[in-house]
Amino acid sequence: MSKLETTLEFYLEAYKLPKPVTEYKFHPKRRWRFDFAWPDKKLAVEVEGGGWVNGRHNRGQGFANDMEKYHEAMDL
Repeated sequence: MSKLETTLEFYLEAYKLPKPVTEYKFHPKRRWRFDFAWPDKKLAVEVEGGGWVNGRHNRGQGFANDMEKYHEAMDL
């Protein structure tokens, strides 16, 4: 779990919000997972990280892959 994910988990607990499922696999065929999910609410959270750190989520192909994942999640 990344530092940002750990921080989010801390605040979820501090505010006594429902405990999420972590690394929730949501797609029947792909190996996609959400960082945090509340499946009964159909709610998911992805922690993307910083916008200027040149991480995987910020580069062209990584961003396009994330959009495919989010689109499939909405269709389901």
